[in-house]
Amino acid sequence: AKTNNILKESFLYDVTRFNNNFIISTINNGCFVIDKKGNIINKFNKQTRLQDQTTISAYIKQNTPLWLALNTGISTLQLNSPIRLFSEESGLKGSINDIIRYKGVLYVATSLGVFYLDYENNLPVFKEIKNIAEQSWKFQKFNYQKNKSKLLVGTIKGLYEISTNNKGVNIDNRIKNFEDFYQKGKKFYVYFLFSSLKHESLLFLGTKEGLVSLKYENNSWYIKNKFEENKYEIRSISDDIDGNIWVATAYNGICEINFNSNNEYNITHYDTSNGLASLQSVYMYNYDNNLLFLSSKGIYRFNKETNNFYPDTIFYNGEVNNSAFFRCSKHENGSYFFAVSNINNHWIEKLRKNEKGKYSKEVIPFRCLPNLTTDAIYCDPDNKNITWFGISNQLYSYNSNVYKNYNKKYYTLLRKVVIGEDSVIFSGTNYTINNDSILNVALTQPEELMPVLEFKNNVIRFQYATPFFDKEEKIVYSTLLDGYQKEWSKWNSKTERVFTNLDEGDYCFKVKAKNIYGIESEIAAYKFTIVPPWYRTILAYIFYVIAFVVFVWLIVKLNIRRLEQDKIRLEEIVKERTAEVVKQRDHIAAQNKSITDSIQYASRIQRALLPGEKIIKNMPDHFVLFKPRDIVSGDFYWMAQKGDKLFIVAADCTGHGVPGAFMSMLGMSFLNEIVNEKGVDYTNIILDDLREHVITSLKQTGESTKSKDGMDIAFCIIDKKTRKLQFSGANNPVYIVRKLTKEQIEEAQKPDFILPKAFMRNENYELSQIKPDKMPIGIYIKNNPFTYNEVQLQENDSLYIFSDGYVDQFGGEKGSKFMTKRFKHLLLSVQGKTMKEQKEILDKNIEDWKNGTEQVDDILVIGFKV
Repeated sequence: AKTNNILKESFLYDVTRFNNNFIISTINNGCFVIDKKGNIINKFNKQTRLQDQTTISAYIKQNTPLWLALNTGISTLQLNSPIRLFSEESGLKGSINDIIRYKGVLYVATSLGVFYLDYENNLPVFKEIKNIAEQSWKFQKFNYQKNKSKLLVGTIKGLYEISTNNKGVNIDNRIKNFEDFYQKGKKFYVYFLFSSLKHESLLFLGTKEGLVSLKYENNSWYIKNKFEENKYEIRSISDDIDGNIWVATAYNGICEINFNSNNEYNITHYDTSNGLASLQSVYMYNYDNNLLFLSSKGIYRFNKETNNFYPDTIFYNGEVNNSAFFRCSKHENGSYFFAVSNINNHWIEKLRKNEKGKYSKEVIPFRCLPNLTTDAIYCDPDNKNITWFGISNQLYSYNSNVYKNYNKKYYTLLRKVVIGEDSVIFSGTNYTINNDSILNVALTQPEELMPVLEFKNNVIRFQYATPFFDKEEKIVYSTLLDGYQKEWSKWNSKTERVFTNLDEGDYCFKVKAKNIYGIESEIAAYKFTIVPPWYRTILAYIFYVIAFVVFVWLIVKLNIRRLEQDKIRLEEIVKERTAEVVKQRDHIAAQNKSITDSIQYASRIQRALLPGEKIIKNMPDHFVLFKPRDIVSGDFYWMAQKGDKLFIVAADCTGHGVPGAFMSMLGMSFLNEIVNEKGVDYTNIILDDLREHVITSLKQTGESTKSKDGMDIAFCIIDKKTRKLQFSGANNPVYIVRKLTKEQIEEAQKPDFILPKAFMRNENYELSQIKPDKMPIGIYIKNNPFTYNEVQLQENDSLYIFSDGYVDQFGGEKGSKFMTKRFKHLLLSVQGKTMKEQKEILDKNIEDWKNGTEQVDDILVIGFKV
C-alpha cells in the first residue's frame, strides 16, 4: 500500500520489466525499481543526481546500462554493476574515514560526524548520530565482558560511545582519574582506537599528543597509562602475536611497546635506519597474527631476529616498493583488498590465492571508482558478498555476487570520413545491395565501398566513436594507417584523426578503443586508394585511350546486328507500354482533379467564414497578410465589433492543409458563440471558454494515445473610445510599436542606459511585446487560467499579431529560419509607411527570403494602427 501511494503521488507513466523486477517511470518523481512483491528496492531522481524528475520511458537488457528517456534528454544508469555509490544525496556528509557494522547496523565516520545506515520505504538513507558533529576518525568494538561490547568512536573532540538509541555519549568527562593526567575540560584529539586480545580490558587511543591506554572496570573508565615517552601524533595502532603493541606515528617512525608480567613497559623506536623506506603515512594491519606495515613506499614486514623491516614477498613479491599503500582489509573467503596509489593514480586491488599458492591480482572491477585516495576499506561480516570503500566524500559498495562480463566484445565505429574541407565519403554505415536492389547493413567494408580518391583529395579526416557507456569519458583510442605508419598511435581521448599530404597508394585506416577497465574493442577498418597524379602516368593514359577505342570499335561491330534486331523488338514493347502508361496517367489526372476541386471548394467555405467587408470596414487602418501553405489553411483571423470595442484574433491551429482547416473552422465557430452570442468581452475569459470548448469538442483527456490538437492564439480587444488594449495570448504575443519621444531619444544616449530585454529600438521607434501564456488552446499538462493584460495605447501606435509561419520560414543564403529577432527589425523598419505599404513590404520580404524554398507553414500577420 505504501508503494502504491508513492507511485500515485508520482504519477506513473511507464513500466518496464527486467529480470524479476519492474522499472517504473513517473512524471514528477524520477524512476523506481520495485520487486515482484511491490517493494521499492531502488529510486533515481534529482536527489540521486538524475538530470530531471520526469522520466518517460526505460530500456535495459542483460549486461547493458539502464537507459532513461527524460523530459530534458537521455540518461544512463549502471544497474548491472557490482559497484554502487552512496553520496551526499543519500544523507552522507563529509569525507569518509572509517566504516564498521555493529549489531547489524552499518556506521560511517566522516569529517562531519558519524552516520548510520537506515531504510525508508526500503531505500537506503544515512542518518546522523546525535551529539557527534565533529571530525570522526576511527571506530572500535570494545568487548568489556564476555558477549558484551560497546561501539566507540574517536573524534577530534574526544572519545564517544554510540548508544543503542544512536546517540553519541562523550567518555572523556566520565573518566574517573582524568584530572590526574590532564587539565579539567580537556578533550582527547583521537586519530585511532585499538583493543588488543592480549590486553582485553584495555583500550588504546592514538591521539594528536601521543598514546594513551584506558581501562574499563566496574562500569567505569580509568586512564591506565599515558605513555610520556611517545608524544608524537599517532595514526595507527596494532599488536603482534606476542602481545606487543605497535604504534605508527604521522612522521616520526614506528614504536614497539613491550609489556612484562608486572605491566611495566619498554618502548623501542624504529625509523629508516631499520629498513623502512618511508616514515610517512604508515598504516599497520594484523592478519592471522601477521603484522603488515603499509607505507608510501610499499609493504613491509618485521624480522624479530634482526630487528629490521624488509619488503613483503608474500602478497607482491617485493615489486611494489614505488607504490603507496594506504589501507588493507581481509575478507572471510581469504581474499585481501588493498588501497594503492602512485604519483598520479589511486586504485583498489583485490588479491586471492591461486592454485599454485600465490596471490593473483584483480583490479578490473574497481577501475570505475574515482581516481582518489581510499581512506577506508571494510569487508562486511553480515553481508559477506559486500565490501565497502570510503573514497573522499563518497561511499561505494562492491557486491562480489553481481557478475559482470568485463571482457564482453564491443566495437569501435567509424562515424564519418571526410576529404578536403567538408566532402563526406562515408557516413557511418557499410552496406551491400542484393539482387532485389535492397540495401543490407554490413559489418565490414565491402569492396564496392572502398573509394578511389584523386590525388588532390589526399587530406582525409576520420571521426569515430564507441558505444560503451561505463565511464565513457574515460575511453581512449589508438589509430593506425596501414601504408603510412608502422605502429599504433599512443592512447588518447580524441575522437578524430586527420592525415594530410598522403602519397598515392593503398591505405587501410584502423582504430580501436580501450575502456575504463582496460579492455580493447574490436578494430574498425576503412580501406581506400589514392591514385597518382596525371603527370606521372602519361604513357599509361595514352595506352588506356588507344585500348579503349579499339575495344569500343570491336564491341560496336560485333553487336550491330544484335542491336538492330533488339531495336525492332523494343519498339513493339515501347508501343505497348506507352499505351498502358497513357491510360494510367489519364486515370490519375481525373482522380487528382476531383480531389483538388473538393479542396478548392473547402477553401471557398473557409474564406467565407473569415471576417467580411462590413466588419473589416469598421477596423482601424490595418492590413492582413494571409498566405496559406496549401489550398486550405490551419491559420485563421477573426474580427468583430461590439459598441466601441474591436475584437481582433490571429490563430494558428495544429497542422496545416485540410486538418488545420477543420480546426480553424471550429475556432471561428466557437469565437462567434462566445463573443457574439454569450457577450463575453474579456480576452482571458474568452480564451478560457475557447479552450474548454476545444477540449470538450475533441474529447481530449491528456492520455498519450488521445487527441492533443489545439491552437496558438493572440487575442486583442481595443476600446476605440478609451484607446485601451486588452490582450491574452496562448503561445503567441502582441507587438506594440510606438514612436520615441524626444526625452526617450536623449535618455538612450546616456552611457549607463540599458534597454530592457523585452524591448527593441531603432532611431525613431520602439517595439515592445506583451508576452503570452506558455500553453495552447487545448489539453495541456497544467491548464491554468489565461492572463489578462491591459495597456493604454497612444495615437498612432501600431499593433501586430501573427502566427509562427513567418518567423519559422526557411530561406536566405544559409537556408536558416527567418527568426523572431529579424522579424522585429523588419517591423521597426516599415514604420512611417501606410498599412498597405507595410503589407506589400512584408509580403515581398518573405518571398525574397524563401528564394525558391518551399513554404513550410501557413503565414498570417495582422497589423493595425490606433
